[in-house]
Amino acid sequence: MNTAFAPTRRAFAYERLGSITTVAAVSLSAASYTATSTSAGNARSAVITVETANIRFRIDGGVPTTGTSGNGHLAAPGDVINLEGLESIKNFQAIGEVGTGAIHVTYLR
Repeated sequence: MNTAFAPTRRAFAYERLGSITTVAAVSLSAASYTATSTSAGNARSAVITVETANIRFRIDGGVPTTGTSGNGHLAAPGDVINLEGLESIKNFQAIGEVGTGAIHVTYLR
């Protein structure tokens, strides 16, 4: 696995989304990437690892879909998704391609 963290950023939060199904897209939890105090600052990047099953994701505000005409980027178990910028983090949505997937997310600022 090729995972690189920006040396000037520090991890401050983590979450696991363990029920990414083919029924509806899920978003990242604002409570995880939003600062709890004004001095801390919001997340500037996120590292996401995919487990269990393939997912499709989008970061442009659109909703990913599944099936033969599915849209969004395809990510497989073991893949690492690096998001840069709060807007990409806010807009991230994922849906299961087949079965139930899971992702692990570390937020950095």
